[in-house]
Amino acid sequence: MSFAVGAKVRDHTRSAEGKVWKREGPLLYLQNAIGYTWTVLERRCTLVENASAEPVSIPPRTKPHTCTPDQMKIDDYVRLDTTCYRVKDMRSHGGASGRVLILDGYGPWVMTGSREIFRPI
Repeated sequence: MSFAVGAKVRDHTRSAEGKVWKREGPLLYLQNAIGYTWTVLERRCTLVENASAEPVSIPPRTKPHTCTPDQMKIDDYVRLDTTCYRVKDMRSHGGASGRVLILDGYGPWVMTGSREIFRPI
């Protein structure tokens, strides 16, 4: 089965649910409701909820990048569901492996793994 970005799936290896935020071949990159991200093989997941039909808003004059928490910069954009939020400040969260991002219009959000972001050109 093929899962679209934005679909909610159940990972049977972890007994956890998450939304697909990126696909790469047989791998799904998932994120749960508190921001924890992980990678799983697609065949180990089942669909919980289809992806939203809402278009994803991409900030103007930005370019997509895949970043780890320690590579994040102020003014980068992070997509949560279908909306991108600008990083206006950040704090350390367990060293280089995590950051608390203060998102404009959203508030604090913990980034614990690599994910696609949008960086101003």
